[in-house]
Amino acid sequence: TKEAPEESVKNQLIPLTTDSRFENFKFSWLNIAQEPDWAKMFNKVEEYPKIVVVSFGKRKKYVVHENEVTTSSIGK
Repeated sequence: TKEAPEESVKNQLIPLTTDSRFENFKFSWLNIAQEPDWAKMFNKVEEYPKIVVVSFGKRKKYVVHENEVTTSSIGK
């Protein structure tokens, strides 16, 4: 996002932190205004907030969650 996420968005992520399907995931926030070089990797993201799943390794891979940021849509 361009600024800190709203409490309603943060509250949607809290149940996912205890869901066993997401036990190997870490949630963080990327401020695209402060980290423009990092944000370039996600150049197709035009609406915010968005969830992006990133896999780090020799080659960075990512997928953008295209649905709304809710516990149920992310869980699907």
